[in-house]
Amino acid sequence: MLRPTLRSTNMQSSSTIRGTVSTTFADHDDCAIDQNTKRAVYLFKDHNSTPQDIIFSNSTPLASADVSLNSGSNTYHYTLGFIPHGDYTISFTCLAQLDTSEDQDNSELNFLGTANLSVTGSTFIHNITPNIIPN
Repeated sequence: MLRPTLRSTNMQSSSTIRGTVSTTFADHDDCAIDQNTKRAVYLFKDHNSTPQDIIFSNSTPLASADVSLNSGSNTYHYTLGFIPHGDYTISFTCLAQLDTSEDQDNSELNFLGTANLSVTGSTFIHNITPNIIPN
């Protein structure tokens, strides 16, 4: 379950990050566990951050968003809103249902498609695609 968090952002210097998630990741073996599988994108402050769960104190996500399937186009989409301009690490997991505030060290999360972003402008497009095909 993703934890709601409130933060204030200067609208003049913030972006919406949106994009698609490759079916190579969205349909990865981890995603086929059961009908409760939850796909999500996590955004971490700074480049080269190590993706971690929502409670890990050294690398808590700045934001996260559900990844949803557009059945008409058969593509997976996400949107992260009100993100301050800056440098970030973005990553995808399809085990977000395991990431709860009660579990402080969820080593079962498997992050895929991790990449560095330098976000500027009002809309920033980033499609999460494999540079290395997962096992």
